[in-house]
Amino acid sequence: VKNKLEKKIINFINEIINVCGNKFIDIEFAIDKSNKIYLLQVRPITTINKKEFASNSNIGPTLFKLSKKIEKLQKPHHSLLGNSTAFGTMPDWNPAEMIGIHPKPLALSLYRELITNTVWANQRRAYGYRDMSSNQLMTTFLGTPYIDIRVDFNSWIPSTLPNKLAEKLINFYIKKYKNNIEFHDKIEFEIIYTCFNFGTDERLRELKKNNFSQKEIKLIADSLNEITNKAFIEFENDNENLKKLSSNFDKVINSEMYVIDKIYWLIEDCKRYGTLAFAGLARCGFIAVDLLNSLEKSKVISQQEKYKFFSSINTITTTMSSDISMLSKKEFIKKYGHLRPNTYDITSMNYSNGYNKYFEKNNSTIHKKNNFKFKSSQIILIDKLIKKTRLSISAKSLIKFIKNSIKSREYAKYLFSKNVDAILTLVSQIAKRNKMSISDISFIEIQTILFQYYNLSGNALKDIFEKEIKINKRNYNFNKKIKLPHNIINPSNVYFYSNIASKGNFIGTKDVSGKILYLDKLTKENFNNKIIFIESADPGYDFIFTRKILGLVTKFGGANSHMAIRCAELNIPAAIGIGEKTFEELKIKSSIRLNCRTQKIDFIL
Repeated sequence: VKNKLEKKIINFINEIINVCGNKFIDIEFAIDKSNKIYLLQVRPITTINKKEFASNSNIGPTLFKLSKKIEKLQKPHHSLLGNSTAFGTMPDWNPAEMIGIHPKPLALSLYRELITNTVWANQRRAYGYRDMSSNQLMTTFLGTPYIDIRVDFNSWIPSTLPNKLAEKLINFYIKKYKNNIEFHDKIEFEIIYTCFNFGTDERLRELKKNNFSQKEIKLIADSLNEITNKAFIEFENDNENLKKLSSNFDKVINSEMYVIDKIYWLIEDCKRYGTLAFAGLARCGFIAVDLLNSLEKSKVISQQEKYKFFSSINTITTTMSSDISMLSKKEFIKKYGHLRPNTYDITSMNYSNGYNKYFEKNNSTIHKKNNFKFKSSQIILIDKLIKKTRLSISAKSLIKFIKNSIKSREYAKYLFSKNVDAILTLVSQIAKRNKMSISDISFIEIQTILFQYYNLSGNALKDIFEKEIKINKRNYNFNKKIKLPHNIINPSNVYFYSNIASKGNFIGTKDVSGKILYLDKLTKENFNNKIIFIESADPGYDFIFTRKILGLVTKFGGANSHMAIRCAELNIPAAIGIGEKTFEELKIKSSIRLNCRTQKIDFIL
């Protein structure tokens, strides 16, 4: 440990252990501004048994190995620009939001297979960014998924930028990230430049203060302009791929292929036509929201008009809220039955199996839509802005692109999750045939199943699975005992870290007060006029929008997450991604005031 305070704390703890003659103690202490340590109280921990003690004794050596691993990963790398790196659970593809902090092996491996192995990099290369297909975006430390910040930042560098300038930019990003950890869920809005909008030139001025020349800044601006223009073209190609996904889905499901063969082809099709297209449309969706936000900052539209525009968009969520009242149960399940909270988790019940628990047909709500149109004076202003920025699009086409991108992104997720659900359903069939529980099969990695597609061995499938389940369960139970930080800046963070309070992403301008309903499991409680609390911003929670909820608060989720878009579209006040500390404090309260205008949450006594 290099930090003086950390060394002091370790020596202090060792002294207390020696005085007490007991390792199993709970120590509370405080530190003043001069780093003087004050012991508050010491309590013996009496509930540890011998078996647990043997397991816990491995935590120290394990954390030491992890700190050494991080130290190695932070060194310069021949295939990556940037002097060092850091790790976060929320940047980019937001693993904390999509699969959680402690995902089961099946969910984690499926997410990796469908997105973070190669699909994410292939999409960015197609849109004009650097080719990062040989690098892993996501790594796991003791079962917790992290995004490698250096890999992530490299993937956002336009391919036309020269290496020397790109390296300089990467190091600027990494330094900025480390100094502004509170933006870990707003990387693309606050830390890096990934596209061009009407405020980019002004934002790029910060580079001048950080030793970038005017020539370098212009090169960066021009390359971002090219990226945005390319997105206007690629948008149509990604929409075409979604049609192929639907066509192939029916062919695979209706075929006489063996169950493992079906899983293999559902995954291959999902990667080629589903998640790849979704990644592209999600990129277009981000560019769309970024452009819309820049129109607000440029005073072309007001904040109120921006949210009216959002609520004029009809995404799959709006349609579902209407369909729950209009369609029969059978018709509704045929259309939406594949959706589930926690999309990649096999133990989470889908809408088909959990229909009666998720939906109340007689207590549903239909969301009224605004019919927002840009004024002719605003369109003239947008055209003037476009001429200044060299974007190859007209104002009317840009407005259409913004609207369609947001809509298509949500539809793409709805569509490819059909493949995900089918994969999980087929895995459930394998479990049933081999007399295994759904809970047990969640500890299998998807690659183990895929390996059976192109490999025939003399071992029984059940024996192969049970052996892996036993190992993965043991690792999972051990890993759950260890609490790692959401951001790892240096190796010592595995031992010492501060809980960074996330500001959260407030949606809309409403100010509401009401009772809390924390959805940690399926419940038959009344949702009416409640502020719903959920862990993640996974779109599988769309069922809550068929109820008459007052507001939404999530622990994880970014400014452009699915739930952020949904709440803007449905005019529901929300605080997305308020962070672990604040979420845990608030979820146990009875009532809160959610004030999106002042961006504050207060509990009511």
